[in-house]
Amino acid sequence: MFPNSPVDLGLSRIAAHDYDTFESTPDGDPTPISKTSYTDIQSFSNIQKWLYAHEMASNATKLTGIKKLLDKEGYPASKRDSLSGYKLGNQIVNNIKGYGSENDTPTRWNGYVFILGRVDN
Repeated sequence: MFPNSPVDLGLSRIAAHDYDTFESTPDGDPTPISKTSYTDIQSFSNIQKWLYAHEMASNATKLTGIKKLLDKEGYPASKRDSLSGYKLGNQIVNNIKGYGSENDTPTRWNGYVFILGRVDN
């Protein structure tokens, strides 16, 4: 969806630790990660909230919903295609089967967050 904005590991760490705030259970280090190497960070909390609310929807439905919400946020396909100098940070955990840590009951893990930012040179 952001063809000229490659994924950046450092920005992905920031996304996972500093912007994944809608999950019902805390995960990761509660201490924010330094953003000193990045500027102009844009988060998409409305999209994140929508994904959590529709976590059981198909991937096709999720992609359609994300595109519509990006349009509303001022990021239509034409803008996303023309972005340069930005990188993506993301953590997408999409219905991964697992077990709860307290009583080993089966569960599904979900985590939806992505951000855009510029890397300082």
